[in-house]
Amino acid sequence: EEGEVMLELNLAWQALAPGGILFGDDWILPEYRAESGGSAAVTTDGGAVQRDVLRFAQAHSAMLDDTVGQRAWPRRTLGRVRLGLFVSYNSFQ
Repeated sequence: EEGEVMLELNLAWQALAPGGILFGDDWILPEYRAESGGSAAVTTDGGAVQRDVLRFAQAHSAMLDDTVGQRAWPRRTLGRVRLGLFVSYNSFQ
């Protein structure tokens, strides 16, 4: 649901200890919408989850640590989606 992930991220952000890491899953979660004639089509923009996560990262960009990807790299392959926002290449989580 549009806005649900944003709400959850904001609540988790408030509970996060200084220096903590906020992470989640379902980065790639197909989103279907009804089209005329009753058929369903998959959205092409990443869906509500990605839109909410990207909006959250933009709203909090001044407080995000953009170096976590470099520090975590030996253990996991991370792609930088936006300042302070990383996605695993291995699991797309």
